[in-house]
Amino acid sequence: MSLKIVSGTLADFFESARETAREIDAGQPLTHKQTLWVEAEDLVKLLQPQRLRLVHYLKSHSRVVLHDLAQAMQRQPSSVSRDLAVLAKYQLIRMTESPHTHRQVDQLVEPLFGQEGIELRVRM
Repeated sequence: MSLKIVSGTLADFFESARETAREIDAGQPLTHKQTLWVEAEDLVKLLQPQRLRLVHYLKSHSRVVLHDLAQAMQRQPSSVSRDLAVLAKYQLIRMTESPHTHRQVDQLVEPLFGQEGIELRVRM
């Protein structure tokens, strides 16, 4: 099952919820939907090439250390962190800390969208 990222108005969101309510009222079995509604300006941020490269990389990894991710992307960790913050805002990834040594902590990046992929839909 893929994650759908949908951009639309608040009315579009509520219309989608009404469709699910109609399914419930009709006694139809509910299909699990993994839909994420984002604001239009954030959709543009999500579609930036460097963030798409991160998503493609993370699809094939269950968990990666931020420093290793930055090396794989050939970018500075601070730049990768800024891009990951956008992905984390919509819970596409989870950032956790893991003690590396008693003086150093590794930041772990875990994708939450699975290996199936992400489907984008835009309503205008």
